[in-house]
Amino acid sequence: MQIVDTGQIFSTYDLRNDTQARNEVRSQGVTDAGWEEIVQLSSEARWPAGLQDLTSRNANRDVIRRLRTFRVATFDDKLILLVPADQGDAVPATAQGRKFYIIIGQSGVTLAQ
Repeated sequence: MQIVDTGQIFSTYDLRNDTQARNEVRSQGVTDAGWEEIVQLSSEARWPAGLQDLTSRNANRDVIRRLRTFRVATFDDKLILLVPADQGDAVPATAQGRKFYIIIGQSGVTLAQ
């Protein structure tokens, strides 16, 4: 998946009490431990330093659009995306180095080209 609209990122979305999201993730074969990892690593405090706050995300919109992501699950009108730690040379070190998850509106992504 490719992020095309960074304004669709729900950076403070709390998955802990979202039963529909949990059920969808579990239906994809994710274990309870995997769900807990998604909940923890979807917190913007766990994102790479260059993406942890709105100011840095606004400054790095083009970088965010270059992130390699994978759809974990779809719920409501949102997606959970896995962002692997290693993004290669296309993404600066401040925006990578640790695996994390992004909650984003479906209209904010497209299939990667």
